[in-house]
Amino acid sequence: MLHLSLITLPRESLKWRFLKPYELHQILWKGFGNLERGEQKKRFLYRHNELNDVHSVLVQSVTEPDWSFLANEADGSIVQMKSFNPLAISGEKPLRFMLRANPVVTRKYPDGTKRRIAVGSDRKRLQKILNVESLSDLPSRELMLMNWLQKCGEKKGFAIASASNGSREQMLCEVGPNRDIILRKHDQKSTKDRITITSVDFTGMLKVTDVQKFATAMQAGIGRARSFGCGLLSVAIG
Repeated sequence: MLHLSLITLPRESLKWRFLKPYELHQILWKGFGNLERGEQKKRFLYRHNELNDVHSVLVQSVTEPDWSFLANEADGSIVQMKSFNPLAISGEKPLRFMLRANPVVTRKYPDGTKRRIAVGSDRKRLQKILNVESLSDLPSRELMLMNWLQKCGEKKGFAIASASNGSREQMLCEVGPNRDIILRKHDQKSTKDRITITSVDFTGMLKVTDVQKFATAMQAGIGRARSFGCGLLSVAIG
């Protein structure tokens, strides 16, 4: 069983609106009592949503949370909660979905070293790895990201739905712009210690191809950077 919590923040909660993703993650831990952080059952996923001047946080967890601390942290917040069994999700009909992911892959450089790169973002680096003459020889950003999501789906028990568009099939998925989170290890002014975490929103329709794998993926999340608001796959019956 998974628990969903939609926390709508009051307009006066400016502190929450300007928190860095990891700082927000640390505050959300308070909703899960005194369980040890290493315990699998305490793991949760979250996504910070902004729509005009309305800010909300969607949290998914295995453990049922207690948000009573919000009375002190963000008084006036509205919390809506529901529980669902991911194994009960049917694969008969397409599902509307949203995923904020950190799409990264590991690639081998000409010198033999392996490094992670952000799919569709580090195009100059990818050009060097693939040894292509021009950036124009690389696939488009959208195509690279769609391919990444499709490969995830093959492993996680889902496929992006498609529809006929004349003589060809069109994937029912939209790819949003990059959202970059800049982290610094030590010197706040140095660029050498800077780490960039890139997130991308995927929205569209999917079909469940393996209920067990899909349920596991929903619980564990998709991709990396889950402590930074990535990985939560939300679905609704279309």
